[in-house]
Amino acid sequence: ARRCFGRALDADNFNVAAVTAWTQMEQDIGNIHDARMIFERVLRRFASTSDDKIAIWRAYELMEQRAGNMKESQSVYQRSIRESMSTTNEVVLPDGPDVVVQRRLDPPPDMKDLLKKSANEIEVIRWGSA
Repeated sequence: ARRCFGRALDADNFNVAAVTAWTQMEQDIGNIHDARMIFERVLRRFASTSDDKIAIWRAYELMEQRAGNMKESQSVYQRSIRESMSTTNEVVLPDGPDVVVQRRLDPPPDMKDLLKKSANEIEVIRWGSA
């Protein structure tokens, strides 16, 4: 079964159904450590804001809950929230071995005028200062 799942992911690195089925199988046979390793490896392949990555994070969190690992489940949830709220946009290169390129997000040109500080405003955060 592992070989089949491995081949499925070789054919399509972004196959969410194969990832969740594989990790579910590993959990069912008591290999939660292997399931975690699969999740961690696959999460590096997806862009932060993709719906597929959100689904992977959620499956990871639920796996930890079902295993009774509430602290781990909370940790996975917090990591997913931190990543989704980060100020970087990631581009995943499909041909590279887990290569992720990050670039800072800048406000659109038409927003720059709206973001200028007036004399009576207090600036809370600047774009790209994270």
